[in-house]
Amino acid sequence: MIGLFGEASDRLCQKLDKAASYGEDVEMESLFSRLTLDVIGKAVFNYDFDSLSYDNGIVEVIIWILLYFYFHFPMLLLL
Repeated sequence: MIGLFGEASDRLCQKLDKAASYGEDVEMESLFSRLTLDVIGKAVFNYDFDSLSYDNGIVEVIIWILLYFYFHFPMLLLL
């Protein structure tokens, strides 16, 4: 798991370095949500969303779905 977290964090740092070199503003909440989605996707579903590279709106939808299931069906976490 440490390797997975490290790889995802490294991709985030590269994205932040690139934005800093161009003087761009970044939305940290969105980037942290995408980082979380990438880690959860790879760790739980073995799927690489690569949402740090592509901002196609899927992050918000998937986070909403995960939160919906978490709050409405907490018993699924016990399975």
